[in-house]
Amino acid sequence: MKRGSLVFGLIFFSIVASAIVSSRQAMNERKIRGERSDEYTRVERIQRLDGTVRIVQNLSVLKGGLKDPSLRVRLAAVQKLTEAPGEEATEALKVALKDENKSVSAQAYRSLLSRGVRVSPPFPGAEFAAHAEPIPPDILQGLEDEDLTERQVAIVSLKKFANPHQAATLLFKALSDPEVKIRYLACEEIARLPTHLAREPLEKALKDEDPRIRERATELLTQIATRPDAPLASPSPDSKE
Repeated sequence: MKRGSLVFGLIFFSIVASAIVSSRQAMNERKIRGERSDEYTRVERIQRLDGTVRIVQNLSVLKGGLKDPSLRVRLAAVQKLTEAPGEEATEALKVALKDENKSVSAQAYRSLLSRGVRVSPPFPGAEFAAHAEPIPPDILQGLEDEDLTERQVAIVSLKKFANPHQAATLLFKALSDPEVKIRYLACEEIARLPTHLAREPLEKALKDEDPRIRERATELLTQIATRPDAPLASPSPDSKE
């Protein structure tokens, strides 16, 4: 009888312990999702500060972003500060120059150089350092999701979390998506990249089976050819001096 009671007690304890562990795991998962959602919200708030006037009016938001524990938020703040004129923005970039993360300090260094401010590099090769923050797993998974809307959201989100080279690679792959809407959206996002990265993918889109994609790719290639960063066309071998 005692043995049976002991066995029953052990089984009951095992069930209770398992329930407690499962409950804690669920709470941790909800906490992580909440933190990630909150992080995206803070990044989104900074990204929405479009236009010089609005950026200047919200310098306090950007300076607060430089102190954020999230690397993505700090990067977003530095990138927006790059667009802000004035001494206050320059001083904020000098603060970002001391950030413990090389991606942030390198971006701040390049921004200061573009303003004509002479400062010592935060580390050797800072002027060439690329933003190497990993793209969030949910965005990478979204690019492969079966749901059309999920793939669309992931493509649009790339510019927030990927550096231009990462985005170019992933968007180039999206040009082979079976859905026309995805290929069309990929073309639009590719055109937002620096010209030297956008040209080759858009030229690939010129061969798309859908005429709407080919037409849009042609339009976008014409648009990026007029940008200041567009390389000069090579002279034709048949051209006469």
